[in-house]
Amino acid sequence: MHKLLKITLANRGEQALYYSKIDDFSKDYLINEVELDRLVKAAVKKQAKTFINKKIKIEIENTNLDVATDNKWLSFILDQVLSNALKYTKYGGRTEHNKKDKY
Repeated sequence: MHKLLKITLANRGEQALYYSKIDDFSKDYLINEVELDRLVKAAVKKQAKTFINKKIKIEIENTNLDVATDNKWLSFILDQVLSNALKYTKYGGRTEHNKKDKY
């Protein structure tokens, strides 16, 4: 099986598991202070092979801060953001991810 297909199938399986737990969300939700930079780097590392294979450059800025969140759920969201970035960024493209002061 092609490596990219294996990664995609693994991501879809993980996504299905998280969605199936949404009803139990309040029971599974544990708020802690976590380093955003650590979670972002872990999410990028999971997708590193795809970034390399598609020759996509990634720029990450302003993530050096602590946030109050559930580690698993924020990791899941970051994985989804990166997965979509990889899906919709053309070969040899670039993707930027940063924290803005105001929205």
